[in-house]
Amino acid sequence: MKRPVVSAMIAHGTVHMIEVTFAAVLIYVGQEFNIGLTALGSLATAGTVLFGGTAIVAGFLSDKLGEKKLIARSLFAAAILSFVVAWSPNLYILSVSLLFLGAIIGLYHPPGTAMVAIMAKNRGSGLAKHGVAGNIGLATSPALAVFIASTFGWRISYVAVGIIALIAFLFFLKFAPSKEEVIERQKELGLIDIQNDGNVTKSFSFNLDAITNILSEWSEKRLILIYITILANGFIYRGALTFFALHITNQLGIKIFSYDSSVIAGSLTTMLLLTGILGQFFGGYLADKMNTAAAALLFNIILVPSCLIIGYFSGWTLIIFIAIFVIFNWGQQPIANSLMASFAPQGAIGKAFGLQFFLGFGVASVAGIICGYIAEIFGTYAVFYLLAGMASLSTFAFYFIWRIDVNSRKHLEK
Repeated sequence: MKRPVVSAMIAHGTVHMIEVTFAAVLIYVGQEFNIGLTALGSLATAGTVLFGGTAIVAGFLSDKLGEKKLIARSLFAAAILSFVVAWSPNLYILSVSLLFLGAIIGLYHPPGTAMVAIMAKNRGSGLAKHGVAGNIGLATSPALAVFIASTFGWRISYVAVGIIALIAFLFFLKFAPSKEEVIERQKELGLIDIQNDGNVTKSFSFNLDAITNILSEWSEKRLILIYITILANGFIYRGALTFFALHITNQLGIKIFSYDSSVIAGSLTTMLLLTGILGQFFGGYLADKMNTAAAALLFNIILVPSCLIIGYFSGWTLIIFIAIFVIFNWGQQPIANSLMASFAPQGAIGKAFGLQFFLGFGVASVAGIICGYIAEIFGTYAVFYLLAGMASLSTFAFYFIWRIDVNSRKHLEK
């Protein structure tokens, strides 16, 4: 099952590389078009909203078209749109192309995560590797994009990610599993009815029993609680990612050789985000070895004091606890994805992940605006106090998931 995981890892890393490129070259774009941070921030937020907003559509398309076809088409479209962004002669075309680019790369997560959850030999480990690839793309993109932008101009940064997206498209087209392979694997795992002749999408008859059954599947307590954790952790993800560099700049205040604190902060942010790789592997290992609800609870509990300490302390204590935060925040992702795959309604894993990423990347992207307002009024430290509150909400939700799971097991043992 290595082929599906490796092909998904390359696609995932590429998607996150494209996602954060605009944030990395934002200042250079502002200088060329003579616009301020508010306008640039609005452009970035609109793109991230659509990045999550198309996830529900992707969930339905994933179950209908198959993961391979949908991901391959989105990678090719992302490459073309990256070239359009690089060419944009005016702000209007730049804005529209960035919006469409955000929408297109937002199609990846539901089919990509579903494919790994279904095809990986060890689900937790497979989801961890998939997450690591995304984290590498997320962490390396700012350094690469800024280097290219400062040397050749911000437009060449988008030419570079466009070429990378084309390479990822060709690789995925050759090595990713077909829709038929994914369906067969789902039958082996009991995720769809073996009597179903390959038609993964359920047929909905409009009668009371069918509607009641559908509502019952989608309102299962643990599934609802997982979606609450997705909203809370999505808020934490976007808020932390947006304000890490600025908070480090404000709180660290160091200078190395001729480089000022903002350059140092950018480099430190990249290195700190790379520590998430450790968390991804650790989280994936625990997801395979212990109760996944208990593992998720363990990871989220640590986020609460980490956020509080990040907000309060400065200097190297700040850096150490940002590393701890990143390890445990990114580490809970494969665990949460494993839980989602377990509790998703039968035959609708793509739709379940679609709703998950719509909430986590779409709805929760308002964190950029809310945290921006908090930072402007009180300072960046207050952002992390807010994130500690969201981590507490997520922890309580995981606690109830764990309690329901424990009670279910006791009931089955009687």
